[in-house]
Amino acid sequence: MKIEFSENKIILSYNDELKDSLEFKLRKKDLYRFAFGIKDLNDPIDYDVPAIVIKNIVINENNIVKYFWELNPFRENPLEDKINNSKIKALNPVWIYNEHQKWKLIASYKKLDNITGFLGAAFDSINSRFFIDCGDKLVIYDLVTANDSVINYKTTSPG
Repeated sequence: MKIEFSENKIILSYNDELKDSLEFKLRKKDLYRFAFGIKDLNDPIDYDVPAIVIKNIVINENNIVKYFWELNPFRENPLEDKINNSKIKALNPVWIYNEHQKWKLIASYKKLDNITGFLGAAFDSINSRFFIDCGDKLVIYDLVTANDSVINYKTTSPG
C-alpha cells in the first residue's frame, strides 16, 4: 500500500504491480490507522475479510525507511519499531509458524488395540474421514461427528 499525498491517492500493489487505487483527500497532519482483517477498530473479534499474510510492516517516505515492525510469533505485544521504537499491537494474530510447526490435535482414536501387521491409512478430505485398514477390518473415522464405523473383512488383507 502506498499513500500519495500529492495526488490524493491510496495505491494498492502486489509485488510492485498496481492492483487498485482509491481517490482520497489526504493530509499529512492527520492520524491514519490501518487495520487488516477487521472492520471495527474497537472490536478486534469483528472479522470482515479472510485472513491475509503479512510478513513485516515497513513505512517508507521518499524511498527512505521511516518505520519497520518485524512481525514475529516469538515477540509479545507491543511490537516495537526497529528505527524509532514506536509501538503497535498485533490483535488476534494467527501466526503461520504456529500452524506449520506446532500442530494441534484435532482428533484421536484409541480403539485399535489388537493390531497385527502394518496399518494402511487414507484420508477423504471432502468428507473429513480417515480410513484405517487393520488387516482384518476397515475402520472409518468421521472427524466431523467423531463417530466410527467398522467393516469386517471376510479374509485378512495381505501383508
